[in-house]
Amino acid sequence: MTIKRIVLLGASLLSFSAFAHVGHHDGQHGFVEGFLHPLTGLDHMAYILAVGLAIAFAVPKLNWHYLIGYVAVLSLGLVAGLIGITASMLELVLASSVLLAGLTVAIAKVDKICWLVSFTILGASFHGLAHASEMPVGISTLAYFSGLLLSSVSLLVFAGSVARWIDARELPVIRYVLGVSFSALGSIFLFLQ
Repeated sequence: MTIKRIVLLGASLLSFSAFAHVGHHDGQHGFVEGFLHPLTGLDHMAYILAVGLAIAFAVPKLNWHYLIGYVAVLSLGLVAGLIGITASMLELVLASSVLLAGLTVAIAKVDKICWLVSFTILGASFHGLAHASEMPVGISTLAYFSGLLLSSVSLLVFAGSVARWIDARELPVIRYVLGVSFSALGSIFLFLQ
């Protein structure tokens, strides 16, 4: 990849971040705001990608139950946040969820830790609370939640697809490196709290 392409890619990512967080809310872009939110928050994106990898590593065949479970738990958190339920030390819980999801990726083995993957998915409820509390004022709640859920599912499916492309001979090392990387990122988030 040439330097020019890297600079253009970086500039385009910066422009998305600026658009998503500057506060240009006219009430008509709720879907876009919701869709971009998980993509512009590193803690949310890291968590969703790690959960997608953990599901793919622990469940070799695509199992829609885990994806539906994730969306259901995230939706419960969104609704809870919308009606005013809060969690103390939410940022600490979110950082811990990235660390735990990374550990789940690192130790994931086929059909051995489905309970741990299920436990990791429960972290989605706290991410839902955070997403609801970060929803801009004056936009459509339904549009925002729809965009957010579509973006989250897209990230989950993307991570699962990447995991399924990994050569079986390289899987243990790659799984471990990815898991440790996500756990390290979660540790950094915890340190910064």
